[in-house]
Amino acid sequence: MDYKTGILNLSYDITFQDVSIIVKKHESKSFFYKSLRRIDYGFIYITSGNGVYSDSENGEIRIAEGSLLILEQDSTYDIRADGENFSYITTAFHVAPTNIFRTMNIPVHIAFGNVSVWNRYFDRLLKTWQARSQFYMIETKIVLNEIMLEVLKYCSNKDSSSKGRITAAIEYINKNCSEKISIEELARLCAMSPSYFRKLFTEEVGMSPIKYRDVVRIDKAKSLLTSELFNVTEVAEELGFCDIYHFSKEFKKYTGISPLEYKKQIFGR
Repeated sequence: MDYKTGILNLSYDITFQDVSIIVKKHESKSFFYKSLRRIDYGFIYITSGNGVYSDSENGEIRIAEGSLLILEQDSTYDIRADGENFSYITTAFHVAPTNIFRTMNIPVHIAFGNVSVWNRYFDRLLKTWQARSQFYMIETKIVLNEIMLEVLKYCSNKDSSSKGRITAAIEYINKNCSEKISIEELARLCAMSPSYFRKLFTEEVGMSPIKYRDVVRIDKAKSLLTSELFNVTEVAEELGFCDIYHFSKEFKKYTGISPLEYKKQIFGR
């Protein structure tokens, strides 16, 4: 889910599926590419030369050796070379519908300072893909995960200080969503007054702390329902709802369907 509208997970995950291409390309100074609608997610890592990336949201961005473009499915953009020796490694892959591309506000462009480190990452990715060993697809996905982990660390270090100030509250809610939680209790964890905490939390997360707790609880309910280990009554008890009717009302409020209807959608029965 999006940071401003969904659950702010402090642990992130991604499942790389169906890697379709990893290739290094060398272009002339007249190179120009226009994507009207990108089919897959992917990385484009610039290995030499200079160029320009542009899209309607970000405008023009100068790219050079060490630049990483992180491109979402269905995105529209242009890339052009700016001089000789423009080369890059491009990738394309599917990812699971719920993924960190939408959970975190990952920028489309990152310019890394330590170019040699990133050159090694993408050189290993390319060689792993080209080797076509017995386990090359698994090995390729491992390298892709390593790259994404470093991207996440970079993005986390760029987060605003205000988000860091409410981290303790977010962690507490994520771990204790089945319990009664007060604004005063959360504010104490963050060393703030209740009024300032409520204001800051709402600005950063896009919803009040109590609504965020409700969203976390419903998200966990969905996970329990899809596990087939709990029936609807047990899920309601596990997550601290006063009864199954209250649980069903809250679940439908956030999902548009009842817990039973949700199970039927998942399992087809």
